[in-house]
Amino acid sequence: MPGSATWRRSTTCPLPICGWSAGETTVPEGARVLPLVGSANRDPRHWNDPDAFRLDRTTGDHIAFGSGIHFCIGHALARLETRIALGTLARRLPHLAPAGTPDRISSPVLRGLRSLPVTVRPALQPAEPR
Repeated sequence: MPGSATWRRSTTCPLPICGWSAGETTVPEGARVLPLVGSANRDPRHWNDPDAFRLDRTTGDHIAFGSGIHFCIGHALARLETRIALGTLARRLPHLAPAGTPDRISSPVLRGLRSLPVTVRPALQPAEPR
């Protein structure tokens, strides 16, 4: 079964969607709906500065790992791996900086980068021989 088929849903009755800047919209009965799970944690009415990558955020009530019975069994391992990887990167390359424009993946399902050009400079320059 293709991945997109697992996310596709059909409405069983007219579904009013309110609060959009474009006004009220009704999704008619039988319309196909593709929820953008990646946008779930980006609502500025709920999250301060939702588009910023901030490591100081608390885990709170986001749904990055699902919810309820569908909560990811590997969430603790994923958080630990991320903490270790980013901590190691920050220690070894404290002067890492963006260099150029990121190449973003264009997909309704997946958010991320194909590439992120960076400038790398070691933490300590080797001493000159005497």
